[in-house]
Amino acid sequence: MVCWRRTGLPFATAAGIAGAVTALALTVLAMMGHPYPDLRAETWVLFGSGALLAPLFLLIESRVNQEKWRAWSRYMSEATVWDVLLSRHIPLLRDRHGPDRVTARRA
Repeated sequence: MVCWRRTGLPFATAAGIAGAVTALALTVLAMMGHPYPDLRAETWVLFGSGALLAPLFLLIESRVNQEKWRAWSRYMSEATVWDVLLSRHIPLLRDRHGPDRVTARRA
């Protein structure tokens, strides 16, 4: 949700959601006694779909919203691991001051 609220990029947000759902499902499976390396064939569909969907969504986003994607890439070039851990690596790209202004700030 942080990604959507700060950027307004739908496919990047969907990629984050796909990754989170995959991670949550793998965690639940591990807690039920089915650790990652020992998954049954049916559960590999879950992992495989998450592993394919997230990069696909990011690729689509980079083509659909090129200006915002480039602004995010520039912003990320200076981000640290600490910024990522605190979700400060997601810039404010939503247009709040007119149609031709794209802003990036650290939260």
